[in-house]
Amino acid sequence: MELVYLWVEDYKNIKKQGFNFSPRFECTFYDKYETDGNGKEKLKNNCKLIIQESKKSLKLFFGTDLSITALVGKNGSGKTSLLTLLVGGIFQNTNNWREIRNLILVYKNENIFYSYSFSSYDKKKECEKINFDANIRIEHYPLYKSSFFNDDMILNYHVFMDFTIGQIDLWNDGNQKNFKEYYALEPSRNYFSKGPGCTSKIEPTSFAANMKANILYLYKYLDASFIKKWKLPHFNKLVYYGIRRMGGPTRDYYKEEIIGQKILGMDFSNCTDYESVKIIITEFFNDNREINFNDIKEEDLSVISILFLFADIEFEDNEGMNFFSMSAGQKQLISYFGIIIRIITEKLDADKTLTLIIDEIETSLHPQWQKEFLKLLIELLSHMKAECKNIQLILAGHSPFVVSDLPKENIIFLEDSKQVNGIEKKQTFGANIHTLLSDSFFVEGGLMGEFAKNKISKIMNFLNGKNKFIDIPINQIKPTIEIIGEDFLREKLLKLYNLQFPISKEEKIKQLKEELKRLEHD
Repeated sequence: MELVYLWVEDYKNIKKQGFNFSPRFECTFYDKYETDGNGKEKLKNNCKLIIQESKKSLKLFFGTDLSITALVGKNGSGKTSLLTLLVGGIFQNTNNWREIRNLILVYKNENIFYSYSFSSYDKKKECEKINFDANIRIEHYPLYKSSFFNDDMILNYHVFMDFTIGQIDLWNDGNQKNFKEYYALEPSRNYFSKGPGCTSKIEPTSFAANMKANILYLYKYLDASFIKKWKLPHFNKLVYYGIRRMGGPTRDYYKEEIIGQKILGMDFSNCTDYESVKIIITEFFNDNREINFNDIKEEDLSVISILFLFADIEFEDNEGMNFFSMSAGQKQLISYFGIIIRIITEKLDADKTLTLIIDEIETSLHPQWQKEFLKLLIELLSHMKAECKNIQLILAGHSPFVVSDLPKENIIFLEDSKQVNGIEKKQTFGANIHTLLSDSFFVEGGLMGEFAKNKISKIMNFLNGKNKFIDIPINQIKPTIEIIGEDFLREKLLKLYNLQFPISKEEKIKQLKEELKRLEHD
């Protein structure tokens, strides 16, 4: 089940827009409207959707059964709204509390297109009919109230990995249980941790616990050759350092998860409170402070993150390298990959498709990791692909390094909540990041920091005679010019400066002598 197309009449700032998610097809929805009995505009029945194979798509560009699409645009362009519409509109929109007006989703499975539609006109009525191209075999399903799973939709397992800062719109409806059952909400167990005057998306203790649990999946299922190739630490054991310090409310919240569980041979079935949990953990690790990865069974993997909530346990290798000493970006990256491995091994089989949606993957990643991310992810997915039918990857963010790994046909360019025609864009594959920043991410006014740009402009206008006054001290103008990193611009301004403030004969002789000494020394 590959997502091919999404069209919506009205949602937030997205109005009457369609978005092509598959580079293999070009979809066009011809929407027509009529006026209802209340004088309001209404989408007509039998509007036509044309689906054609794209002649520009490079088949098998990323290997067999792997599709990749990226959403790019500056802040406010509609990336998160589009993802929220896609994910929330299907799974989290009971009685249309999101106020979506006419949502159409088109998926493809083998040689059949499946249409899932939702109309907001009448909640008791099936969605409006759509007239598809006669050459396309398509089966049509309504999304009643737009939150009820269809048997076919379950075959398309969606994972939304949201790493935006402070974006809680998708999770903020109190319906966490259904999301956790059908989704992989990551990387926290608890999404409503309250702090001083605010509500955060994640709770720090559970974030750390889930991070470690996900990384354990990576080291259990990924070949050692990948660990070496990716230059990751060779963690091979868990080391216990003591009971984790937690506040009373946090302990009480999580003790309900561990009571009744069996983890690494520890039986918490008879526990009644936090103190009894603490005693079992302490006595167990008093006898054995280290646990080799090979001794961790598959049934432990699904519940071990609960243990990480209560016990301070570190990954270590034989040289003493541990998880704590890794950079935040390294921890985050291998945790992402661990999430993917966990979902594929736990949730998927050969008949299911994985739709992996990642919002702002570049958050906390060093540019070097951003540069390597897509390559590593493709290697990982190719390695794990035998466990599921096919994989669709949808990325949203601001990293030009990710965009440079993709042909422009695989990118949805967004501007003012509309898909910009990719034909008008320069080719992105293999392009340098300077070109991508200005073209793909709609960066205006050049690629220089605005503070530097403003200061340099003042100097240039003063030296050109456009401005008679300048708020920079005269004796600071030349030193400022000399630290400009762009060679051509620096030399140009120095020439202008020397015309405005010619140096004396004595100063020129002094400079020549200093230059001569430097050349003799070299």
